Amino acid sequence: MSIGRHRNVLHLFEVLEYIQDSKSTMFLVLELVKGGELFDLISSSAGKGSRSAQDIEQSEQMMRKFFYELSSGINYCHQSGIAHRDLKPENLLVHNSGDGSSILKIADFAGDEVNPSPLLRMTSVVGSPHYVAPEIIAQTDDNGARKKGYGYDGSKADVWSAGVILYAMLYRSLPFGEDLLRCPRFQSYKKWYDEVRTAGASRRSSAIAALNPIITDDDERHCLGPHWFFPATTSRESRDLIVAMLNPLPLDRLSISQVIQHPWLLVI
Repeated sequence: MSIGRHRNVLHLFEVLEYIQDSKSTMFLVLELVKGGELFDLISSSAGKGSRSAQDIEQSEQMMRKFFYELSSGINYCHQSGIAHRDLKPENLLVHNSGDGSSILKIADFAGDEVNPSPLLRMTSVVGSPHYVAPEIIAQTDDNGARKKGYGYDGSKADVWSAGVILYAMLYRSLPFGEDLLRCPRFQSYKKWYDEVRTAGASRRSSAIAALNPIITDDDERHCLGPHWFFPATTSRESRDLIVAMLNPLPLDRLSISQVIQHPWLLVI
């Protein structure tokens, strides 16, 4: 209720408590959303075999619209001092209006305050396995005990989760396995990122560099992810944005305000 109203954030009107002798029950009075989850929309178009170039382009245009709405809602939350920390397609609702239009709504917050000082970090381990950022998992050791002195920026963790969601929206699959830090795909991807960063590749040198609207052939060969990472052909800009959001180093990862400024979303 503290973050007010935004068209892409599910609104909480009121909280009611029903007290009984043995328990109390909380009721949340929420905005009515007439539609399903984004997960259902993604799943409904999966497994249909090969798609034509026109089908891929039309799908990318639709997903770009929904992803812009997701980014806009996340940006509003971060500006209001809230990190979601459990972003995934199952927590994103698609409202179907009477005029045939659809709009995305962010729901099911695990939230916490976004600490404005880098000295005040989040430490709680929350999120869903396929979507949780590597720095959150790094809060615990192999036995599940919390490490001392660790912490993370909840807003940058949201950007990682949104990057995984964008990957799922465009490719109908997930980029990494459930146990992220032990996932061979993630380990290979991180190795690629470390190598391209060390080589001084321009688009991967900083978050700001990823906002350059010109993506060259050389960028496509060396900066848009390892060759095995993307299972289908999409625009250069969409792949560049995903790689920029899935930066294993949170300090170098795009902020959500920078995501909105990325060339792929500027055509909205």
